[in-house]
Amino acid sequence: MTRLCENKGVIYVLLYLCVTGSAFGTNSRDASDGVTFQPPNVGGRPSAEYYSTIPDAKVLVPVSIWGEVREPGLHFVPMGGSVAQSISAAGGPTSAASLPSIKLIRNSKELTLDLYGEALSKSVKQNDLILIDRSIKSDLPLIFSSVSVVLGVTSFILLVSRR
Repeated sequence: MTRLCENKGVIYVLLYLCVTGSAFGTNSRDASDGVTFQPPNVGGRPSAEYYSTIPDAKVLVPVSIWGEVREPGLHFVPMGGSVAQSISAAGGPTSAASLPSIKLIRNSKELTLDLYGEALSKSVKQNDLILIDRSIKSDLPLIFSSVSVVLGVTSFILLVSRR
């Protein structure tokens, strides 16, 4: 079992060669299919970066995007891409998203960004966390309908108690 674990890198490379049909780093399939390969380690350490086999492609890094986006979760985005591009990779913000207050958490430090301001130029790095809160504006119809129901019940009680 130990010998098998030591040869895990060789197994990944052989599996990669079988899947892509290439021994020289080029892909026998059409380059538009976006085949990616994750090396087992880089410099003796596990790597969280994905390298594309497409020429001139960028390194993809993991970024967690949570909250009011269409596809929340872990996404692999180009290193150096903007926060706005990362949100776009997660399907974009929902209609309930609070766009002026996007939180970028990097190394336990929190930055608040505006999607139409700093988020367009602020680049993401490996293991960043992007949080998009729900806007209070999206909850206003629910709040007003709840208040309306409470006022209606109160009016009914007052009307019945006066008789």
